Amino acid sequence: MVVVLFWVFVAVFMIAAVIAIATENSSKRVNRLKYATVFALCIIVTFAMQALSQQIRSGVILVLALACTVVLEIWLVRTSVQRLRDAQLPKGLAYLAIVPLANWLFNLYLLFPASRPLRESGQVPDK
Repeated sequence: MVVVLFWVFVAVFMIAAVIAIATENSSKRVNRLKYATVFALCIIVTFAMQALSQQIRSGVILVLALACTVVLEIWLVRTSVQRLRDAQLPKGLAYLAIVPLANWLFNLYLLFPASRPLRESGQVPDK
C-alpha cells in the first residue's frame, strides 16, 4: 500500500509541477533572499512531515504529509519560475525542478545568479 501511495504521490507531483510551470505567467520576480527562504522552508517542512509520518505510522498522517509536501513543492516550483524571471534566465529551466537529483542542483543554482534589472521595454520575455 505504501509503495503504491508513493508512486501516486510521484505522479501527482510531476503532473502538478508541469502545470505549475506552464501556468506561471505572472510578472512577479523573486530575489535571492526570498528564494532562499522559500527553499529552506520547503526543506524543513518536508523533512518534518517525513519524520512525523514515520513516527506515527498512520495512513491518514501519511496522506496528509504527502499532500503538504506536494503543496510546498508546487510553491517552490512556481517561486523557481519567478526567480528565473528575476535573473532573466529561460523559463524552460524550471523543468529541471521535477527531475530527481537534478532538482537539488537546480534549486541550489538559483541561489547564485544576481537579480537583473528589467529591459527597456519593461517586460522580461519568457524564453
